[in-house]
Amino acid sequence: MIRRRGRAGDAPDHPALVAHVAALERTSLAWERTGISLAALGTIVFKIPDSGPLLQAGGILMISAAIVLVLFVVPLGYRRARAQVLEGGPDARLQGGDATVAAVLLTTASVVSMAAVFAIVETAFEW
Repeated sequence: MIRRRGRAGDAPDHPALVAHVAALERTSLAWERTGISLAALGTIVFKIPDSGPLLQAGGILMISAAIVLVLFVVPLGYRRARAQVLEGGPDARLQGGDATVAAVLLTTASVVSMAAVFAIVETAFEW
C-alpha cells in the first residue's frame, strides 16, 4: 500500500518512493553543503587584512546568500518536493521554482567569489 500523505513523519513503503525520497535527501544535503562552503569562503574573503570595502561587501554578500540558501531555500524546496512525491506516488514528476532561486543565489555568489579571488591575487602579488 502506498501512503499519500506528505507529512514529515510519514515513511514511504513503496521501493520507488523510498528511492525518490532518498534522492531528494541527497540533493538537499548537497545544496546545504554548498551553502556552508559558500559561507566559509565569504568569511575568508571578509577577513582578508587590508581589503577594501568592495571586497568586504562581497564577503558579506556571499555569507548572506549562503544563509538564505541553507535556512530557507533548501528546506522549503525539500519539503515541497517530498510532499509532491508522497502525494503523486512512485511515478510522480516534480514541479518546482526553487531551482531558479537557488541558481540565482549561486550565480551571484559565484561572480562575487571570482571577483574576490582576483582581488586576493592582485593584493598578494602587488604587480
